[in-house]
Amino acid sequence: MQTGLPSAPVQTLPAQHSAGTQQPQYQQTMNREQLAQYNGKNGWPAYVAVNGIVYDVTNNAAWSAATHFGLSAGRDWTREFASCHAAEQWILHTLPPVGRLMN
Repeated sequence: MQTGLPSAPVQTLPAQHSAGTQQPQYQQTMNREQLAQYNGKNGWPAYVAVNGIVYDVTNNAAWSAATHFGLSAGRDWTREFASCHAAEQWILHTLPPVGRLMN
């Protein structure tokens, strides 16, 4: 099914196992330039990165219009999240992870 959106390169990552437990498997990795495309504009979903994990905030009420208190989707907001939500790590568990951010 064609969506009309250009697709970002996707790299599938293998599942990781450690001491019998399975770590989360992320379907894609992206760099900052690729993340910037996911800004919630022109039909693109809205993604943000925190602590190296990319989250989909497209349908999150706190990120309506792909912004949150002046912060725009498509960026790494690790420092800002830490300064505003240090004691609220649970927030990240409410967002669907979609990948990992490469340095």
